[in-house]
Amino acid sequence: MEYSIEDVAYMMGASSISNFSKQFKKWSGITPSEYRKQINPKRTVRSVAQSGHFE
Repeated sequence: MEYSIEDVAYMMGASSISNFSKQFKKWSGITPSEYRKQINPKRTVRSVAQSGHFE
């Protein structure tokens, strides 16, 4: 199951999403959205013509 940033902020007891995002960036050096992009990159699909199968 994938949680939204809002859900995580609530579960962590943050007083607001803005406060959570600021603290997250202070702790990690990146925003929650940037972190999510790093751990869950979009998959690319190549056509069958290029590779003979989907990846």
